[in-house]
Amino acid sequence: MDWSRLPYKINRALRVYNKMYLQRQTPILIYTPGRVGSTGLYMTLDTLGQFVIHIHTLNAQEIHDKDQPGTTVWAYQHIIQPQKEAKVITLVRDPVALIISDFFNKLKWLAGAKDAYNHLSVDELCELFRTRYFDDGRHTIKLKWYETEFNSALNVDVFAHPFDVERGVGSFHQGLYDVLILRTESDDSIKAQAISEFLGIPPFEVQRVNEAEKRDYAEVYRAFKKQITLPKQHLNVIYDSHYATQFFTEKERQSLRDKWGDKVSV
Repeated sequence: MDWSRLPYKINRALRVYNKMYLQRQTPILIYTPGRVGSTGLYMTLDTLGQFVIHIHTLNAQEIHDKDQPGTTVWAYQHIIQPQKEAKVITLVRDPVALIISDFFNKLKWLAGAKDAYNHLSVDELCELFRTRYFDDGRHTIKLKWYETEFNSALNVDVFAHPFDVERGVGSFHQGLYDVLILRTESDDSIKAQAISEFLGIPPFEVQRVNEAEKRDYAEVYRAFKKQITLPKQHLNVIYDSHYATQFFTEKERQSLRDKWGDKVSV
C-alpha cells in the first residue's frame, strides 16, 4: 500500500499499527524530557524505517489531565498499560543548558506575554531567569525528571545502573525494557554507534535539528546564553544533584560551573 497518499495522522496511525500488530516489531520509545535534542534522533530513526515513537511523558495523570499528542496516548495504551516489551532511548544534557532552553519555552507564562523576548532586554531576561524561574522551583522539575517521570512510568531506576561518564553512554535491561542512555553533548559518531549496536541496525549518521536556533527568539536566545551567569548557590544545587553526578564526570561538572558561574559571587 502507498502510505504516502494518506493524510499524515492516518498514515502514521496505520504504519504504527502495522509494525506493532502485523509485523510484530518491538517498539522503540525515544522517551526524554523536552529540550535535550531528541527530535533529530527521532527523525533519523523514522527515516530509516524504524518503529520509533517520540514522547515526553507516560505519566497517567498527565495524559488524563492534559491534551497530549496522539502518539503519547497510543504508546501509553498499547505499550505501557498492557506491559509490552520495548526498547527505550533517553537523552541527558548539561542541566544548565537544559533549563535555559526550558526557560525560553516557558517564558510566555513566566513573563505574562507571548512574545516577552521582544519586550524585555537581555539583562531583564537574565534577572527573570535567576529569580522567578528558580523561585518557582522549575529547575528541580528537570533535575528530578527521571525519578518523577521515567522511573515512575516504567518502574525502571536509571540511577541503579552504571553509566559510562567518559563516553556519555549507558545501557541496561530491567523488567520489560532495554534502555539506552545517551548524553546530548557526546560526539554524534559515539551516539550513532551506540544506537546501532543497541538496535542491531547498520551504522548511520544522526540528523541535527536545533529547534531553539530556528525560533523567533533565536537571536535573543544566543545573546542570553553568552551573557547569563548563575550564583554559586544555584550551581551547587544543579551540579551536586543526582542527575549531574550520575551523568557527568567531576571534571566536566567543574568546567560547567566555571562556564555558567557568576565570577563576582564565587
